[in-house]
Amino acid sequence: MRPQVKAALDQVIQQGAQQPTAPRNGVGLVIKTHTGRYRTLVDKGGRLTNAGTYYYAKTGLPNPGRFDFQQDATRKGRSQYIKLMDGSSKKVSTWDPNAREWKHTALGKQFFSKAIDRYTILYPVHIQLTRTNGSIYEREDWLPSTATELGEIEVSRTNETAQRTKVASIEAAWRGQQPMIGDRRALVVGYESATLDPSREIQFNKLSMGNSGTTQAAMHRPLREGKPWRFDLAGVSEDAYEQTQNRCVSYQLSRHLKFKGGVAPWTQEQVAEMLWNITEEIYENDEDNPPEQGIGYSAAAISQLCKSLQIPVHIKWNVTKIESFQPERSQYETLALYIWGDHCFCVTPETAKQIARESISTPATQSSEVVASIGRRANSTPSCIYWETFVELKPGHFYSNHDLMEVRAKLLREGICPEVRLSGSGQLKMLRYNDCFVHAMPNEAHICLKFLEELSKVRAHTLQYRGESLAMFGQQLFDEFSKPVDRPFLTNDIKKELSGKQQGKCGICGDPLEGGSEVDHTIPRGGRCFGSDDAAGLKFLCVQCHAQKTSTDRLKMHVEDQNVWTSRFSQEAWKGFVESRRPTQVVCNLAEAVEGTVCHEIDVRSCRLNGIVEGNTELIPIFSPLDEFVKAREGVLYDYQWVDIGKVRSPLKSYIFDGARWYDKATTKFMLETGVCKWRHISLGFDATAHRPAAELASTLRKLRVLWFEVGRSYQAEVFLGKRAEKKNRMEFLSKTALLSLLGGVGEDSKL
Repeated sequence: MRPQVKAALDQVIQQGAQQPTAPRNGVGLVIKTHTGRYRTLVDKGGRLTNAGTYYYAKTGLPNPGRFDFQQDATRKGRSQYIKLMDGSSKKVSTWDPNAREWKHTALGKQFFSKAIDRYTILYPVHIQLTRTNGSIYEREDWLPSTATELGEIEVSRTNETAQRTKVASIEAAWRGQQPMIGDRRALVVGYESATLDPSREIQFNKLSMGNSGTTQAAMHRPLREGKPWRFDLAGVSEDAYEQTQNRCVSYQLSRHLKFKGGVAPWTQEQVAEMLWNITEEIYENDEDNPPEQGIGYSAAAISQLCKSLQIPVHIKWNVTKIESFQPERSQYETLALYIWGDHCFCVTPETAKQIARESISTPATQSSEVVASIGRRANSTPSCIYWETFVELKPGHFYSNHDLMEVRAKLLREGICPEVRLSGSGQLKMLRYNDCFVHAMPNEAHICLKFLEELSKVRAHTLQYRGESLAMFGQQLFDEFSKPVDRPFLTNDIKKELSGKQQGKCGICGDPLEGGSEVDHTIPRGGRCFGSDDAAGLKFLCVQCHAQKTSTDRLKMHVEDQNVWTSRFSQEAWKGFVESRRPTQVVCNLAEAVEGTVCHEIDVRSCRLNGIVEGNTELIPIFSPLDEFVKAREGVLYDYQWVDIGKVRSPLKSYIFDGARWYDKATTKFMLETGVCKWRHISLGFDATAHRPAAELASTLRKLRVLWFEVGRSYQAEVFLGKRAEKKNRMEFLSKTALLSLLGGVGEDSKL
C-alpha cells in the first residue's frame, strides 16, 4: 500500500468523522478521505483490499466480510431492494407491467448473476420392498431428489420463468438417463426400489437460503413494555425498565431523540403522534399487520421516523445488528436500541457510538431441534442383593461393613490409590480400582429392599435397588408409578380373534404370518395419541411392516416422557420462573412463652403431603418449551401470576404474601378474595400447555403411602427407625419420612 494512501487513512481514522459507505455500483465499501477522494475498502468482487485490511486492523472494527449475494431481495411497491454493506438499501429491479417482467438495474444484473437459488425435486414413486421370503410389497410415496444422485439443483437467481425452464431441463436430462424396469423409470434400485409414477405430477420446490424473513418479522413486531424482566444487553438505559403502560417506544424516544448538545425537542405525545402517522403509512395496505393504536410501535416505524427526520439510527436484534441509517449531515445525536421479545431497549450515548461502528450482519440460522424424552443414563451396576462383602481386590461389586474411609486408608497404605465417587450431598458412596467396585451400604438399604418385596406382591416392575438414598429411591418409585398406563395383556383368545379376522396374513402387506408376527396399535398409544386397547384397534403385522410403521409413527407424533408429570421450559422461562425466588417459610410466633403459664404448640400433621393429597383442587400444570410469560389481564387468572403488592403494612394480615414472586392460582384467588392484593398488583401470567387432575397425583401418592405402611410393620423398619419408632407410630412415621424425602427430591428436580 502506498504511503499517501496510508497517511490518508490514518487521518480519517484520527478524525473519526467518516464511516465506510457503499460505492455507486452498490457492491463493496469505500471511505472518503480529507482530499475528497474515495478509497476502496471492499472491492466489487466482495474482497477486502489492502486499504481495507489496514483500516479494519487499525480501527479494531469487525471485518465486514464478503458481500452477501445470497440475501433475498426485499420488495417495496414495484421495486426490489437489497442491503448494501454499509446498511443502506439500493434498488436492483423494477416491475414492468407492460412486459410483465422484472427490469434489472446495473447493480441488479450483477447481483442476480451471482446469486444462486437451490431447487429440490419431489418424485411421485412406487416403493417396492423385497422381503426375506422373496415376496414383493409395494406402496406409493414421494422421493426427494436429495435421496438420489441428482441432489439439489443450483441455478442463477434470474427471473423465475427462466429458472424453472433451466431446472426442468436439468431434471429431464437426468431422469432420461435412468434405467427402465418394465414400463417404469427406476430412480433408485436396491433392497427398496423406487420407480416413477407417471400418473402423478413431479413437484419442483425452491429452497429459501436467507434469514431475512426472521429479521423482517423482528422489525415489524409491535414493541411494548418489558418490566420486570431484564436481559444481558450491554449499555441499556434505565429508561428502558420504566413502567409505561404499553408506551415504551414513545416514552424512550422522547428522552433519547436529542439535538447535539442534549436538548430533547419533542414530548412523548408528539413522538407518539409522529409514530402513529408513520405506522399508518407503512401498514395501510398490509392485511396481515393492519395499523391499530394501543398495541405498540414496530422497529420499522422507528427506523422510518428517524430517516424522515435525518436522525442517525442503529437497531440490534439481541446481538445482531439488523438496521442502520447514517445521514451525511445531522443535527441530532445518534439513536441506538435493542429489540428483544416485545420490548424496545434504548442504550446510553456511549454504547450508541459503539453500535454505530458495527456492521450489519445476518442472524445465525437456528438449527432444527426436536425435544427428546428425558431419560437417565443406563445403570450397569447390579442390584445390591448380588454384592458380596469386600475382603480383597478382585473384579466385581462389593460392599463394606466398615466405613469406606477406612477401606480407602487401608488401600492407600498398600500403595493402591482408588477412584473416589461422592453422592450429591458430598458423602463418599463408592471406591473403584480397575474392575473392582466397593459400595457404601446406606442405613435405608434394608427398608428399600423390603419395599420392592411388597411392591412385587401388587404389581410387576423392573426396579432394582443399587444403594440409592431414600430421596433418590423415592424418585425412582414416583417415576415408576407415574408412567403412562401399561400396555394391555393380550390373551390367547384375543390373538386368535385377530388372526382369524386377518386370515393369518399381515395387516399391511398381506404376506402370510409365517416368520413371526407382532401386535400393532392402528392408532399409536404413545405421544398423546391415545390409541385404543380394544381388539378393534389392534392388528397383527409381520416384523418388517411393524418396524416400519413404528418408525413412521414416531416421526409423526410428539415424544412421550416416562413420567407424565414432567414439565419442560424454554431458557427464558427457566430463568424467569424456575430460578426465581422460592416462597419463604412462615412461622407465626405471636408472643414469647412465659414461664409458669401453659404454652400450646400447634402443628399440622404432614402438612406438605396432605396439602397435595387432600387440599389441592386445581388442575396441575404441565409446562412445555412453547409456554411463555404474558402480560396479565384483569379478571383472568393463570396457573402462576407475578404479584407485587409493594410495602405490606400488616404482616399478620398479609402473611400469605412474602414479597414479589410467582404465586399459584389458588393462592392468588385467596389474596384477591380477602383483599390482600388487587388486580393491579398482578403484572404477568404464566399458563401451561397441558394439565392433569390433582386427584391423579393424589392417587399415586396414596398408593406409595399404603406400601410404606406395610413396610413399617416389618423388622427392617424397626431397625431403621431405632429409638424414633418408640415415640411415634412406626408405620405412620416411616411413610411420612419416605414421602417427605420424595417431595423434597421432586422439588429440587423440578418435576412438579
